[in-house]
Amino acid sequence: MKFGMQLAAFSLLGMLGCGGKERPPEAPSAPVEGATSEQIGAPRDTHYAADIEANRGRVRVVVREESTCDVIPVQSVIENGKKKFIAGDPTSSQPCNQRVARNVSAAQHWIVLAGLVGLALYLALRALASRIGLGTSAPVTGEAPPPGAAASPPNPPPRPDPRP
Repeated sequence: MKFGMQLAAFSLLGMLGCGGKERPPEAPSAPVEGATSEQIGAPRDTHYAADIEANRGRVRVVVREESTCDVIPVQSVIENGKKKFIAGDPTSSQPCNQRVARNVSAAQHWIVLAGLVGLALYLALRALASRIGLGTSAPVTGEAPPPGAAASPPNPPPRPDPRP
């Protein structure tokens, strides 16, 4: 009877330990390499360029936005039945995000206004410089004193009249 109980206990433990519906987990497999592609990174070094054309009393302004983007190699792999993407280091850069600004008519007016204000300031300063000279109290003349010449002595005071 002792042997029968031991046999029943071992068979019960054997069924409980080995008898599940799930398979034991497998060791992770090496990723299966897939296709390689290139992706464009985020824009950086953004700058704007304006082309201004004046023609028959009209001003045409075209504003362009240009950026530089990195080129990043991306490799797809299948790991544990799931597809994953692995990005590498950037290999190069290229121009990207090139756009043309529209509806810049308000900007055209401001550019023309700034040009007119600049012209007015230039003309006013030029007229002021011709009137008062450049840092001297003497009027600007075409003749300059010879180099090394001393300034003329001041006029002597008037003498008193000897007649009574």
